Amino acid sequence: MNTTRHALAVTALNGKIYAIGGYNGPTLSSVEEYDPINDIWKNKAPMPEAKAYHSAVAVNNMIYVLGGWANLDNNIPSLSVLTYDPAIDQWSRLKDIPEGYAIGATAVVADDNKIYCFGGMNSINNAMRKNVLVYDIQNETWSTKAELTLVRMGGSAVMIGRKVYFIGGSPPSLEGVSDVEEYDIDANTIEKKADMPHPRGYTSGCAVDNKIFVIGGTTGWPGGSPRDFLNIVEEFDPSSVGIEAKDKLPTKWGEVKVNN
Repeated sequence: MNTTRHALAVTALNGKIYAIGGYNGPTLSSVEEYDPINDIWKNKAPMPEAKAYHSAVAVNNMIYVLGGWANLDNNIPSLSVLTYDPAIDQWSRLKDIPEGYAIGATAVVADDNKIYCFGGMNSINNAMRKNVLVYDIQNETWSTKAELTLVRMGGSAVMIGRKVYFIGGSPPSLEGVSDVEEYDIDANTIEKKADMPHPRGYTSGCAVDNKIFVIGGTTGWPGGSPRDFLNIVEEFDPSSVGIEAKDKLPTKWGEVKVNN
């Protein structure tokens, strides 16, 4: 990239990848577009405000950027919902997030003009989120859905069909966890699934051919100590009780852990 950054948001749209905001000393508003065919990064129009530990998702040829912190050093929250139109390289601002729905370090997926938010922290009071939150794009309204079994930030949310898998993260104790929960969009229910073999937070996850790949992460809060940064990749098949071996990967995703 042209700018070093972490705590950024990344999403893909129409064959391009967008790296949005983040932190590298100041909190950033800069945006870069990556063309994987030509292996080129281009600077695009910056966001109207800086953001770090925010969320981004593509819906209907637009990119939505939600929440986070406007100034990470001074713990100043961002309540804005921003939209970006890559066709004209232009940002717009929608109605702000109500304070009770403030989000940061939150994993998001989109389905049927709604954005589903999993885990994270209320950036106003730094309390970790318990309910699944839903943002209705057309009406610019927020609502709460089912409660998570384990509250945590820095997890990965991956959607297959009408189910979302919320994987790993860091709870209030700030260590990485192995918990996996399945959210059924239609039934509005949470079901505990088999744990990852390696507890970790601040991972990235994606789905390929109805299997979920969880990549990297850390054993604890990135700014804290002690913690280890990980290069582990694990594959989860939601339709099976285990996984196939991939090189040095475990042959089984893990057993279900009961939280007392």
